[in-house]
Amino acid sequence: MICLLDDNPLCPIILSQVIELFKQYSLEVSLFGVKQFPDIQVAFHLMLKRKDEFLSTIKSASEIFTYFYKIYQWNESFNENISKVNFIPLEGLFLFLKKF
Repeated sequence: MICLLDDNPLCPIILSQVIELFKQYSLEVSLFGVKQFPDIQVAFHLMLKRKDEFLSTIKSASEIFTYFYKIYQWNESFNENISKVNFIPLEGLFLFLKKF
C-alpha cells in the first residue's frame, strides 16, 4: 500500500502525530519510502484503478485533474499517459470513446 505525506485524493496519508513521533526520535520518514506525492506513473496507475470513482462525474473528474495539474503541471509524461485512456466514464454519457 502506498502512503503519502501530503493530502491527496489518491491514497492514504500519514497522520501528523506519526510524523511528529518520527521527528521526536530523529528518524526521517522518507527513509521508509514515504514521499510527499507519488511519481506521475504511480499516480496515474492509482487513478485508473479507481477511475469509476474519480472520473464518474464532471465534479470528481475536475478535482482529480486539478490535483494532477497542481502536482505535475500537466507535463509530457502525463499527456502521454492520459492519451492512452480510451474513455472517461462520465455519468449520464453513453458514448465513452475519445474523439480524434
